[in-house]
Amino acid sequence: MGLGISEIQKKNMCGSVEVELIAKWMEEGLGFWLTTMFVNDHLKQEEKKEVSVKSVYNAFYRMKPLITRIEKKTKTQKS
Repeated sequence: MGLGISEIQKKNMCGSVEVELIAKWMEEGLGFWLTTMFVNDHLKQEEKKEVSVKSVYNAFYRMKPLITRIEKKTKTQKS
């Protein structure tokens, strides 16, 4: 099982390479599941324990991202 959020904080991952990777991949639109998968691949290479999707989710929202909502436009009918 992956590390919980408290374990990430204890391991001082805040401001770490992993957090930068989360920001990069989320900005690219990969979503939490794929971002978690890629972060865990990175952590395996560094011989560190894996993290859970919830840990990535919490780390992402601790960064206080600016999220812009995109509104749908209705189609107008042509006469």
